[in-house]
Amino acid sequence: MSTKRIWDHFTARRFRGLRDLTLEDLGIVNVLVGANGTGKTSLLEAIFLLAGSGNLTIPIHVQQFRNLPVEGFDELSYLFHECNTAAKITLSATTNAPISSRELSITARERSMQRETIPTHGQGEDSQSWATATVQSSTYPPPTNLGLRYDLTISGAGDSPRPTYSGTLWAEEQKVEADAPLRETIIPAQFLDYRLSNNASEVGNVVVNKKKGELLEYLRSVNPRVLDIGVSGKRAYIDIGLARMLPINMFGSGMIRACSIIAKCLLGSGQILLIDEVSSGLHYKALSPLLRAVIKFSIQNEILIFLTTHNLDVLRSLQVILGHDEMAHARDALACYALQRDKDGQVRAYRYGHRHLDHCIQHGIEIR
Repeated sequence: MSTKRIWDHFTARRFRGLRDLTLEDLGIVNVLVGANGTGKTSLLEAIFLLAGSGNLTIPIHVQQFRNLPVEGFDELSYLFHECNTAAKITLSATTNAPISSRELSITARERSMQRETIPTHGQGEDSQSWATATVQSSTYPPPTNLGLRYDLTISGAGDSPRPTYSGTLWAEEQKVEADAPLRETIIPAQFLDYRLSNNASEVGNVVVNKKKGELLEYLRSVNPRVLDIGVSGKRAYIDIGLARMLPINMFGSGMIRACSIIAKCLLGSGQILLIDEVSSGLHYKALSPLLRAVIKFSIQNEILIFLTTHNLDVLRSLQVILGHDEMAHARDALACYALQRDKDGQVRAYRYGHRHLDHCIQHGIEIR
């Protein structure tokens, strides 16, 4: 099956615990497995940074994902491999057809004596909102001497690489100094960790876009009593035939999270979706329907998906799902990457396609 991919290859160099790691031949759905500390979440963060490289505040959000408030450059230094801020972080991605590339360099920049800064005012309510800016004068003396410098280079088919965007984040002041932000440099990406809440707006958007039927199809595969889903105020509700609808919270955190993941798959055409610990909070009977829905909607809506897991049942479920004849068209859309440290401590990625999942499972790849 020929499917359009946003990216075909991704590389992270000197980012967190990843000295030099490349994911070759990406699928539409990419599963990252490996023991604790092999960099699965770091990979998601690196992809998030590269996709949204027109927004210099994303490093702050990335640290907040780990419950690390950014009060100055010290907190941002943890983005660098072995906290070596003298080494440049490089994140890059390439696409085969049409040929194109995207490379982001992140370095520590020393503050000059005089400058202008741009305060970051997000356009949305969540951490994925892209910053807009207006110029204002800075104060002196500066509260810190280092900032996070961005240099983005994009090239298309037949083009020579050209600088596209650059700027600096001054973390302590929560301000950026930048070239004119270009929204076209941003690939919409959403990062979903395990701390999802009852987001009624997502369900409401599914209803408005006339995709409620697809969402209900999944919910009924998990709980046959589900009759309908709706929104009131800031809560989503599920109808199971009682005198009144019940808040989705009553069905557990796994149901809330699965509902949110599917809503994003239904509405995120042309985007990148990053899901950390996809099976978190889910009963094993709810896992297979979720993975089937993710595969179906990611192909249908041309969404590039990366998900991490410690759960071998995820691989077993994918093996069963893609073994069915009606899912044969989706087999080439899956790529599984086992992240392992070599004898020198460097993380390497080993790719498995659908045909190799059985080997992956039977020979006990390191997943926990």
